[in-house]
Amino acid sequence: MGKFRAVLTVHVWEGINLASKDSNGLSDPYCVVSVIPTSKPSKAKTKVKKETLNPTWQEVFNFKLEHWESSVLKIECLDWDRFGSPDFMGQFSIPVADIEGELIDSYFTLLPRDGKNDAVSGKIRIQAHVKVTEQAEKGGKPLVYSDTIDKERYKSLDAPHIERQEALFQLIQCEKKYQQDLHHIIADYYSPLKSILSAGALEYLFQNIEEIARTSTRFLQALQERQKENDFVIMKIGDVVEPFIKQFKCYIPYCTNHNLISERLQSLMQATPELSSFFTEDKDASALEVALKLPKKRLLRYQAQLGAYLNTLPGEHVDKESLPLVIDQLQNLIAEINNQVREKEFVISVQHLYRSLEKAGQHSLMTNAQDKTRFVESITKVTILQDDLNTPAIAILFEDSIVFIKQNKKEPISVLHQFGLLSATFTDLPDCIEYQHSMKLKTSEVTLRIEMPTAQSKVHWLAAAEHYQQALLYENMMLQSRGLDEEAEGVLEQAHTLIEQYGQLLPIEYVNTLEEMLNYICDQRSEQEQTRENIAQVNEQLHSLNDRAHQLNKAEAHANLTNSGSTIGYLAVNSATATGSAIKHGVDSFMKRPSNL
Repeated sequence: MGKFRAVLTVHVWEGINLASKDSNGLSDPYCVVSVIPTSKPSKAKTKVKKETLNPTWQEVFNFKLEHWESSVLKIECLDWDRFGSPDFMGQFSIPVADIEGELIDSYFTLLPRDGKNDAVSGKIRIQAHVKVTEQAEKGGKPLVYSDTIDKERYKSLDAPHIERQEALFQLIQCEKKYQQDLHHIIADYYSPLKSILSAGALEYLFQNIEEIARTSTRFLQALQERQKENDFVIMKIGDVVEPFIKQFKCYIPYCTNHNLISERLQSLMQATPELSSFFTEDKDASALEVALKLPKKRLLRYQAQLGAYLNTLPGEHVDKESLPLVIDQLQNLIAEINNQVREKEFVISVQHLYRSLEKAGQHSLMTNAQDKTRFVESITKVTILQDDLNTPAIAILFEDSIVFIKQNKKEPISVLHQFGLLSATFTDLPDCIEYQHSMKLKTSEVTLRIEMPTAQSKVHWLAAAEHYQQALLYENMMLQSRGLDEEAEGVLEQAHTLIEQYGQLLPIEYVNTLEEMLNYICDQRSEQEQTRENIAQVNEQLHSLNDRAHQLNKAEAHANLTNSGSTIGYLAVNSATATGSAIKHGVDSFMKRPSNL
């Protein structure tokens, strides 16, 4: 075991609503805390808390880590028995890399073992943080700002100034270590593998690692030049960092594929025996996997370190104006990378789901009643909290339904729940100790509490479910009233034709009947935009006809008064002319329609 490079501190606080394992309805819980891989001791245990489902431990453990980037923190909860083996009560794991750079303080849901139907429930609260010591130099002591500056000059600086300089010093030291790591990747892996892998395979694995290394070199040189300008007392940094933000776009193609590094490396090793032979005990494949994930971690740390420096600045400092814009640009860059990563992960998840369902004989889940492939909106790992049990599942949101499946390496896919979207109601649940990022799903038969992985995923699911429910309601409404739609369109089409051809020659009976039908259609189909437009257009024509009819009635009355010996029929439908016959045929055909369409 080499020299440790980080210290992981884990504070196990308490458990809530744990599973009952003893005949008295209680348990004697304790936790086993382990980190893999790590230096000894690799495991630690809390004390046993007797006869409780809500234990309080408040115990702290420290682990010295060598390969902390690839280590995993694992917490197991067990029920102590005086005789026999302890009963399993649940577990959870956290990659140590996710802890580095921040203090985690949260309740974590206990989950069953993979391939086991363990009855588990509840959560455990832990605090954890990682202190990285990899910048240690002489004597194993971490290098700090005061080690690099003249003692008298250091004493002349006030405390806020020293705090600012320390933040910038750590930025430069981290960049120096990062550059060394990049050069190590290129010298020990990338360059030697040029003789083994094709240019395409090399790019497939390493992406644009050389371009990223060149960018880091230029950035470090710019920082060190600014550091030397005033004898290691940096007055401002925003004008140095800002030009490099555009250059940092070289991280986009690299970071959008960093989550595929493990799969790509394994596939290349299977296809290229020489690559497998290249790796030895001192230069193993897992070390390369860890190293290739460093660029994205560094990009995230830029944001954190610049933010820490910004927090040390007084209100009138020149960097107060430029640096927030730089950090915003970094955030936008990271957001763009995350969006592309999510899109790629989603495509891969859908492809994997298709293969798994087909292999398990459950391919019908992916097709609808018309045997067409369902559109997959989202695939998310969730925890179903029901009947005091925590059940991990994969939730699939389709355009017309939601399915919860259970999948592990030892068993084929099984369907836990399947609901049509219109049969379910979703309710946003506020965060509390018992559950976080959760929503309630209720049907006529079952009520589930679904714990999503993040608050963002919950918001997305609720919005998407509501969108598709509205679309399904509208589609069903259209299907149920399809006969009415066809009849209404037929009425409108005939009305347009007769009005356009014969206009003011149409009888008033036709006008009145059509107006009644249009009002009926308008009442029944008020939500159809196109129909409403057509109705409005015909109504305008009807109003014009009514105005003309009134004028003709007045003319007829006047004619009857002035010429009582003549018989002038108002709009002679029984005319012997060809035009009169055509109008009569059209009107008679229309008037024979049922009054209810």
